[in-house]
Amino acid sequence: YNIGNGEVKHNGFLTDTIIVGSIDKNTKQVAMVSIPRDVWVKVPNFGKIKGAQGKINSIYNIGESNNYPDGGGMGLLTQVVEQSLGIEEIHYSARVDFAGFREGIDTLGGIDVMVEKSFDDYRYPVEGKEKASCPGGGDSCRFKHLRFDAGLNHMSGETALGFARSRSGTNGEGSDFARAARQQKVLIAAKDKALKTENLLDPVKVNSLFKELGDSIETDLDVSALVALYNLSKEIDTSKVNSLVLSNASDNYLYVAPAASYGGAYALLPKGNSWTEVHKAIEKLFNGTQTTQTSQ
Repeated sequence: YNIGNGEVKHNGFLTDTIIVGSIDKNTKQVAMVSIPRDVWVKVPNFGKIKGAQGKINSIYNIGESNNYPDGGGMGLLTQVVEQSLGIEEIHYSARVDFAGFREGIDTLGGIDVMVEKSFDDYRYPVEGKEKASCPGGGDSCRFKHLRFDAGLNHMSGETALGFARSRSGTNGEGSDFARAARQQKVLIAAKDKALKTENLLDPVKVNSLFKELGDSIETDLDVSALVALYNLSKEIDTSKVNSLVLSNASDNYLYVAPAASYGGAYALLPKGNSWTEVHKAIEKLFNGTQTTQTSQ
């Protein structure tokens, strides 16, 4: 990220996925919007950070490593998302790492996800081998092949993580925007499985879930909010979720900025260099008047 004086710093901890959700307490309507990691944003001034800007996936680390006074990395990312999307207030936030995601789904006994179309990913990164030296040269040992068939798939934590993270899929599934749509599916499936009676009434499973997520999750949800969210979640029809994936498709709200103007980085900006249309779309989405849009 650019810290404002021409100096560029690189983050060691980047956010892989950013999703904002909204639940209307009266209508029980759910809306979700996915924000691409390459969206270029301004960083609010604080401490030694003045005039900084960069990709939105760097914001958490900027706030965490520079001790943002109002909530660290999570607080800074929340503020930036609010400003970018035109949201008055994000009431609660949570961060889950890959290990917690994987273990949490396994504790639930896996999840059932409807895969819209079959695809292969021949370049899914092998964890721990990102910089490995492969026999005979090349980089083939750093990747493995994933295959997902259309239809209802029962997924383990590892499989669900691959489905949510895959970036090089065939059949139109190789974009960050297709990936974002898959991630929303996984979240909904996890919610549905977590609220099944047999899981809620199994104290061993509940205790195990909290133990697995304990070191892998960061959230500002308190006990009363968790109870309220649980009670509300039981009334939600997840087959009627309104969703939006921001992208640079011709009918969407972002465009690819000239790399030379952003230090050679691949950066996405709002069309017309104004967030106004995005704000309008988010307002319609959260008010239930925006239909689902997942352009790739």
